[in-house]
Amino acid sequence: MPSLLTRLTSGTTYPIVLAQYKNEFRGVGHEPALHWVLVVITDKATLSGPSFHAYAQTSRARRHELDTDVDVQWYTRHAHASLLDVCATVRTLCLGGVQVGTIKAADLEKLVEYLRSHPPVPSTPGWCSRDYVLELLELL
Repeated sequence: MPSLLTRLTSGTTYPIVLAQYKNEFRGVGHEPALHWVLVVITDKATLSGPSFHAYAQTSRARRHELDTDVDVQWYTRHAHASLLDVCATVRTLCLGGVQVGTIKAADLEKLVEYLRSHPPVPSTPGWCSRDYVLELLELL
């Protein structure tokens, strides 16, 4: 952890970007199905840095012969990602993004640890990965 003097005098900051991704099947025109990711751009040449988003895996569990239940498990994907690399952590295509804040370079490690400690927990019907990213923004 950097010293307090280093943190106070450090001029380097990184943009925090909210980006929107499409999946392989749906894109523009299907906005409710698009994914969001939060990325801290630490390398401006490759538009890359730590990223944070959630994804769901669904499975059908047979309870009785005619009755099925859908089980949804939410997971986080917190890894280094590039907005230029369409095969980055999210395996989809970036449609664009907007800068929503900045972080001092000296505070980056603390931010990453803080955001990683927030698990995806659906709180309302219809909760999705966009809600997770909005929750992360509220933590900032």
